[in-house]
Amino acid sequence: MTLGQEVEALRSIPLFSSLEDSQLKLLAFTSEYIEFHEKDYFFKQGDPGNDAYILMAGEARATLNTPDGEKEIAVLQPYDIIGEIAILCETPRAASIQAISHVKALKISKELFLQLIQEFPEISLNIMKSL
Repeated sequence: MTLGQEVEALRSIPLFSSLEDSQLKLLAFTSEYIEFHEKDYFFKQGDPGNDAYILMAGEARATLNTPDGEKEIAVLQPYDIIGEIAILCETPRAASIQAISHVKALKISKELFLQLIQEFPEISLNIMKSL
């Protein structure tokens, strides 16, 4: 995926829609491009929140461990963002995320994500709107 494609994908995400092209390029350039194979976990419920992910291709599922067993709560599609709340609140992951298919994603470190919010307050406003 090219930088231009990543910028266009980021622009389509409501959380980042108010950012300028230069800000989107910075986000795309400083994010890590990562791939998951079918059944790989991004993270498991209870893990620390160290990174957020943006699905660029493929699907993943969110599950909760309950007293009655594992429950699927969502199927995540391209351009969904995963894990931003755990980064912001410093709480353990609320759910497990597992790849359903081959997944391509941008991984945004906690440090970068918090720096983006500090430098571009409109991101935090968009987060509040999405809650």
